[in-house]
Amino acid sequence: MKKRRSPMSVLAPVFASVVFSLLLLLVILSFPSRARKRANNSLRQQDVDRLVFALHQYRLKNGAFPVSTVGTEFQLGSCQSEGKKNCPNAKDNCLDISALLSPYLESLPHDPLANPKATGYSVYVDAKRPDIVTVKSCLAENDFILSSR
Repeated sequence: MKKRRSPMSVLAPVFASVVFSLLLLLVILSFPSRARKRANNSLRQQDVDRLVFALHQYRLKNGAFPVSTVGTEFQLGSCQSEGKKNCPNAKDNCLDISALLSPYLESLPHDPLANPKATGYSVYVDAKRPDIVTVKSCLAENDFILSSR
């Protein structure tokens, strides 16, 4: 006479394969979001570097960075009271320097996640070192992106 197997011993391999399949699916689905975040951060780094370069070109021609950036962090863009939404350490009002930088930049860069009126970037010139400008990406994903020169 054949020995009967318990239902648990029959279901155990099926259950294990279902759990393994679900874990594998989660891992596969997480790769595109990581790749998207890395691509966005790479774009942000390029934007930050372009902004720093344009600000230095402005300084070379005019002798100083835009006056209102010294000693205070401002979010770049045309927003009126939405600055804190993207850049928590920046002033409430945004600083629109697109006209000042137009000889050096076609347009101000815009972060992929920023609200429509703001760029997602901030600028700061230290009052003690007015020859150094810092541009920061306020919406960097799992990272901290800034450039100072």
